[in-house]
Amino acid sequence: MADARNTAPGFWRGVLFWIGLLVASAGHGQPLPPAGPDARFAALDTNADDGQVLVRPALRATARWRALIVPGSGCASLAPSADRLARGLRLAQVLLLQKPGLSAAGQPCSMAHLRADNLADWQQRALRLAAQGLATTDPQLPLVLIGLSEGAELLPGLAQAHPEAIALVLVGHAGLDPVEAGAMQAQRLGQAEVWRALMADARGARDDEAVLQGRHWRYWQVLQRWALQAPLLADARPVLQAWGAADALMPAAAYQQFADAARQRAAPYCGVGFAQADHQLRAPGSDRLQQLWRWLDQAASAAATHPWNTGRDATISLQDCAAWQAEAARP
Repeated sequence: MADARNTAPGFWRGVLFWIGLLVASAGHGQPLPPAGPDARFAALDTNADDGQVLVRPALRATARWRALIVPGSGCASLAPSADRLARGLRLAQVLLLQKPGLSAAGQPCSMAHLRADNLADWQQRALRLAAQGLATTDPQLPLVLIGLSEGAELLPGLAQAHPEAIALVLVGHAGLDPVEAGAMQAQRLGQAEVWRALMADARGARDDEAVLQGRHWRYWQVLQRWALQAPLLADARPVLQAWGAADALMPAAAYQQFADAARQRAAPYCGVGFAQADHQLRAPGSDRLQQLWRWLDQAASAAATHPWNTGRDATISLQDCAAWQAEAARP
């Protein structure tokens, strides 16, 4: 049985895989506190079985847009690092969703967390948490949905529930179906047979509590039938995707495969690869995620300032994509 370790900081897939593989209705929310440079994340009062919503007002006097962030795998709370994570989102009201059953930093994931942790159940919880969190924000501001690593796998469901969202952002996820991305990573590591054996072990009806390679068997069972690429390609909203050129958890071929398909979409697509950056967009001496946030801050804010850019037809411009790509390519 694998050791279910805590994967702090908890928002990247980094699956505790021995071989290093990848892989309600809302109540009426109280308005966010006033915006300002001293604004900090605070947790809403939510059903603990659903998880948690951390909310933060804009860091500038006037909010221009809303960012809903879904983190990735892991059972460590992001609360201690949330302010640092989102510091580049200065003009946004930010919501950060968290899974239930989190453990203290450095502690193993609890069995309760492992039982609850699969994409199907997490998506239902995330939809409830998002509704509750968004009830605290200004509904007149543009909404952008952001998925970090595994969190990107919830974007199609959230987009369907929130047609007012103007763009989808994937960070550290290729955009392929997770079972395909996992197989490509296994092949990259020379562990294709181990991956196939894991997928076979998780198939079929079973009623035990087996933990397979750090995750409950149901996590892997749900993952095998989880669709991501098709709904992303079919979505009419702009898609911004960012990854690190030194990503050890997602192969470059996976990013390239999705990018080639996404460029054929009718809606805009921008793929940005950061030189020397890892899965979390950290590069030697720099945090490239904050650079991405600054670009998104500018683009989403510009969308909010155009009087014609309202209602269900509102969108975000990716016209600066070439400039972003050029800057990201520089070490």
